Amino acid sequence: MEPEHLPSCLELETKIHECLEQRRRVYHHKLAITVRWEDDKTNAIEDFSHFKEFATTLGIKDVHECRISGTDIVPSIYVEEALASYMKSGFEAQQNGSYLVIIHYAGCGDTDPERGQFFCPTEGSRRRFYLRSLLHHVSTFAEIDGPAVDLVLIIDSSYFATTLPAIQPKSSQTIELLAAVASDENGFPKRSAATTNTFTSRIAKVLAQWKENCLRDMNFATLLAVAQEDEAILRPVHKFLAGRLPVKTGIPPYENNLPICYREPRPEPVPGQRDVLMACSVVDGTGLVNVRRLSQWVESLDPCIGVHVDRVYKCVGNIDSIGMLLRVPFHVFCTLEPLPKVKMITRKLLRYQGYMPIRSPLSDAVEVGPEAPTSGSTTPINTPDETSCYDDSCGS
Repeated sequence: MEPEHLPSCLELETKIHECLEQRRRVYHHKLAITVRWEDDKTNAIEDFSHFKEFATTLGIKDVHECRISGTDIVPSIYVEEALASYMKSGFEAQQNGSYLVIIHYAGCGDTDPERGQFFCPTEGSRRRFYLRSLLHHVSTFAEIDGPAVDLVLIIDSSYFATTLPAIQPKSSQTIELLAAVASDENGFPKRSAATTNTFTSRIAKVLAQWKENCLRDMNFATLLAVAQEDEAILRPVHKFLAGRLPVKTGIPPYENNLPICYREPRPEPVPGQRDVLMACSVVDGTGLVNVRRLSQWVESLDPCIGVHVDRVYKCVGNIDSIGMLLRVPFHVFCTLEPLPKVKMITRKLLRYQGYMPIRSPLSDAVEVGPEAPTSGSTTPINTPDETSCYDDSCGS
């Protein structure tokens, strides 16, 4: 078996730089659509109200409602035609600029072994439409010389990570999925009429709090991270169906402004974000020159980016392999996660009080910190923030 490819320092820097570019994206046109069954038995109509509040907070005045009636013989066709009509009417007068579509569904969900995720009015019903119906017109809209549309799917139902629809996105297009719960989670409950603290209501509440706290922008990955931490039992799902950059948009009245930069002392988080402590390995055959340069570049970034190098160490088994512990916002981790040897250690904010040894989840790394072995198998490397992590006993 060939050894797994390790990213270079340049690859890691490029991914982080993509996140910086994502911060500057402004959506000139936004559209919100909610889909539900008329004969739904899970109180989805309540989540229609929550989603309208959510969209209003983002400055979207009109929310299109796709309500599937009992007389719709082929629900998939009805949903696809309705979404196509909403998008055409919403964007036909807007020829320039960037587009964001948010599609919301609340209700029952299940999976077919061959056709993948589907949605139905009641459990066991033969009437259904599939996940691909929610994606169909976004793909065709981009194919016929239309603009690339970023899409966020908010699924207030169980998500089944089975066969996914084939998507041919345009360059830089993002299709991002947020779902209430993964179907493989032990004992996950079916959505029912008794469900009150729904996923939609939670994210609407979080977004309203962000606006009240005068945050100027939000991204959906961070929104889901907060929903995950607020949910003590179930873990909502985040997945990219296309692209790797989480969708970010302004919160009115700051729609077209750059994000506000809270210059708070480290390690306090930016309000509304959740830090991730992550481990990664990079290859550096230059005698640590590239690693030191990368560390200095990261620490030179604007503090409001929220990316910091906490520890750097040599890994065992590969003389050119260097381990790095980075503290990053959740949405940055989502962008870095596809790289080989990237692992999340914790999503909670880690406050460095004294010295705490951390064991990297990487198979070829060893414990680092002041209590690390002194045999030479692990050597801490100076970083711009060295004194916050090491004392003289760590070596040099």
